[in-house]
Amino acid sequence: MPIVILDRDTSEKIAAGEVVERPLSVVKELVENSIDAGSGSVSVDLEDGGSSVIRIVDDGCGMTRDELELAVCRFATSKIRSFDDLESLATLGFRGEALPSIGAVSTLEITSRLHDAEHGHRITLEGGVKKSVKEAAAEKGTFIEVRQLFFNTPARKKFQKSPSQETAQITHFLARMALAYSSVHFVLSANGRPVFNFPPAVSERERLMELWKLKDADDLKEVDYRKRSISIRGFFCNPCHTRGNRLEIITFVNGRMIKSPLLMQAVQEGYQPFVPDRKFPQALLFLEIPGSEIDVNVHPSKVEIRFASAGQIFREVRDVTAGTVRKFSTAVSAGGSAYSFPVAYQAGKPGYPDFDLRTGEVRESRQGELPGFSGYEEYVSRSADQLTSAGKSEMQGAIAGSGGSFFPLAQILNTYIVGDMNGELVVVDQHAAHERVTYERLVRRDEQSPSSLQGLLFSDVLELSDAESALLMEKLPLFTSYGVELEHFGGNSFRIRAIPAFMSERDAGELIREVLGDLLDGREREGADFGESVRRLMACHGSIQAGRRLTPEEMTALIQSLLKCDDPLHCPHGRPTMARFGKTELEKLFKRRI
Repeated sequence: MPIVILDRDTSEKIAAGEVVERPLSVVKELVENSIDAGSGSVSVDLEDGGSSVIRIVDDGCGMTRDELELAVCRFATSKIRSFDDLESLATLGFRGEALPSIGAVSTLEITSRLHDAEHGHRITLEGGVKKSVKEAAAEKGTFIEVRQLFFNTPARKKFQKSPSQETAQITHFLARMALAYSSVHFVLSANGRPVFNFPPAVSERERLMELWKLKDADDLKEVDYRKRSISIRGFFCNPCHTRGNRLEIITFVNGRMIKSPLLMQAVQEGYQPFVPDRKFPQALLFLEIPGSEIDVNVHPSKVEIRFASAGQIFREVRDVTAGTVRKFSTAVSAGGSAYSFPVAYQAGKPGYPDFDLRTGEVRESRQGELPGFSGYEEYVSRSADQLTSAGKSEMQGAIAGSGGSFFPLAQILNTYIVGDMNGELVVVDQHAAHERVTYERLVRRDEQSPSSLQGLLFSDVLELSDAESALLMEKLPLFTSYGVELEHFGGNSFRIRAIPAFMSERDAGELIREVLGDLLDGREREGADFGESVRRLMACHGSIQAGRRLTPEEMTALIQSLLKCDDPLHCPHGRPTMARFGKTELEKLFKRRI
């Protein structure tokens, strides 16, 4: 086709698609504008997760009639005057695209009044077309109502999540804004019901304790670090409080909440070796960096930035994290027992401590050696006992159709099983192998008897965030279908009433948090695919972990169970379960003549 200039309607919808992806995008842009306007109070009200109605009310500086008409035009902004202003940007917004982009894909009504004005003005747009501008009675500040989001872009509308998931995403965002702007009163309601109400906090610590459901103030260590032109302040949570995802590593740069893999990795490395594998710490960081050292104009949603001195920033954040985490008390809970942190730990030091979960003893391991967990076998004994009893029944006679007999020789690093299988040397990853066995039992869960579930007479109460609670209420039937039965205790509290026999209560709690974290982080899958991801997570949490010592009987039972599987060579995530070395491969290794 020949090259043409796109018509206004098409170009505006394309531009809107870059800024407005879902209701969360609308709330983010409008709340940031409210903060920029100096608001002391911001109220958000949703209907149907924001797809039907989004209302935002603030008590900021307000706008005149002329400013209202300009505000809905593309590239109209009060934040900057030239490109050079980006180096000294002191606001959250600056592109001048939010309001016109929202107006292009909705019915948008804005009512605003200056603090010293007698009345306000209201402007209405529908699909980007201005319908009216007139005087209106109004409170001081700005009232915005967005209706029928994506009514004229059905392709975008069909990709929206369920109302509860959209509400949870918005809740998650506003809770983090409440951390950064603790002096602002934030209110959120959905379908006429209050979700949260955060009045101005006495301190950031107070608000963080509330959001992370922490009871002991000593579980937070505050940091205020300054070096040359870089400032790092915030809070690090006790490493005994971990999450199954990175959602609680929250970073702000120059007041702007961002997603930075670099900063997240720096925090994670700073917490090593105090956080177990596949667990993540909780931290809230505020970085102040000269505008000339960052590029905030990387992405239309403004959630990404680029650092000019990325390596230096990484090292500063990692070392500040490591130095602060070492200050925590030595009495830290881990699976119901106590362990201590090695006093001599230094950031970047090779080698890891060996924690004995029964005695609390800490032994320094050899350089490069994986950490051991000497008391872990007690924690997963239930899973091992079931595995052994199941495996013994399968071991009666040879398993002619699935690989023959297996004879265990050794266990290396409490992680890999070495054995002889029909004259071949086999090395098996015990966790991957048990994952496969557990996963296939879950796939056949409909054939299991009710006795495969275990009720819990006494169990801890799960205290979730507002966003997690909203999601869990929707997903309760899904968890029940997989044998995790939960009871709502009111508010954000839930109690686990029953779990599959192969899982522990702790595993089930971590599973729930990880699934909810994936949903909040946008890694959810729909329908059958989502159920499949839950099965894989359940298999992971309910399986023997690396670092657990096995008896020869347990090793044999595990391998025999694995050989009964439909796919014994791969775990549910696709990793190999075993490596096999026949006579030919071994003779090649030792350069024997073949």
